[in-house]
Amino acid sequence: MPLFFTEFLQKPVGGHKHHRPFHPRTEKGATAELAESQTKPTFVTMKEQDRFAWLWQKAVSFAARKHRGQFRKDGKTPYIAHPLRVAVVLLHLFGISDERALCAAILHDTLEDTRTDYDELAQEFGREIADLVSILSKDARVPEPQRETEYRARLLEAPWQAWAVKLADVYDNLSESDPNSPSFAKIQAQAQWIVGVTQGKEGLAKGRQQLLELLSSLAKLGNLQTPLGQDFAPSPMAMAPDKG
Repeated sequence: MPLFFTEFLQKPVGGHKHHRPFHPRTEKGATAELAESQTKPTFVTMKEQDRFAWLWQKAVSFAARKHRGQFRKDGKTPYIAHPLRVAVVLLHLFGISDERALCAAILHDTLEDTRTDYDELAQEFGREIADLVSILSKDARVPEPQRETEYRARLLEAPWQAWAVKLADVYDNLSESDPNSPSFAKIQAQAQWIVGVTQGKEGLAKGRQQLLELLSSLAKLGNLQTPLGQDFAPSPMAMAPDKG
């Protein structure tokens, strides 16, 4: 495991990027195709992770270059800190060492928020990883209501790796968000939605439990803006635009 990943285990600093999003290029049918070929999770030991190090380092270098000049909401934290933390959450909190999931975690905002297209990702990292990133990207070319509908539909049919990255993404966004900020309610709703729809999904139990515990901790501190229900049914606000 490269040492630089451990530096992002600290509590995240709040923020969002300051940049102009670039429209992602997606491929129709990628979700169903990927789901069919990746139905079972793969967990590997720490020793086995060594053979994945080159891919992770390539992904980090690629993402750092693409996100150069972008920052989180505080205007000081480099945006690359977020995808790196998402990868750390995936590995250390969720216990998932699948190379496709980890690579997609590092790259998950490159299609949506940088001048990167599907073909470039596929050329650099292969179609499987490019498809995962595509599934996790909202297409800014599509009108807002339809964009959210398409995004949710794509995610609901996604393979477990995409769900794992989404869980880690929401976990990090919720961890770094100010409970008093206007966007917090949307992030909380996303978290409650994903906890609900991932119940019983193979390979996601630990990640789901970690996010549930974070929600419970926030509830105990009185920081949740809406009650923490028992069933975690999908909320209308759950997938509202607040990409992190």
